[in-house]
Amino acid sequence: MGDTVLVCVFAVSDTYTWVVDFYSYLNGEDPTADGCYTFWDEERSALLLELYGENASEEPSLARQMRGAWVDGAGGAVLLDESFFDGTDYTLGTMMDGGVQCWVQDDGSYIVFVLDETGNALTARWYDGSGTQRAEQSFTRGTPG
Repeated sequence: MGDTVLVCVFAVSDTYTWVVDFYSYLNGEDPTADGCYTFWDEERSALLLELYGENASEEPSLARQMRGAWVDGAGGAVLLDESFFDGTDYTLGTMMDGGVQCWVQDDGSYIVFVLDETGNALTARWYDGSGTQRAEQSFTRGTPG
């Protein structure tokens, strides 16, 4: 992008490829130098939304595969789309513990969504702002009935 080099760091497994980090530096400079710019969480989230969300035309991204209707153990249905989970607003974040970390509201809390290899089971883990897990819930794909 002009004189600026944008570096996207990926991690790859047999099942998924995910973005670990973004950073940029001026062309010709040492990318490990102090002038290297590491993206803030908000900037990283915006780029991840673009990469994971809407530009995965050939192979569905993990964030896109998670979208849809899910049923909990009691038969209650929830909807996960690009910005809401059961009515809770979230911002797509980074990969964490094999899932997608999604920031919730402004208090630093977040949810980690982990999709199983079949794509039919979803685990949601809720964390508070200090990173302590507060709850976990499992879902299967589909609608109640």
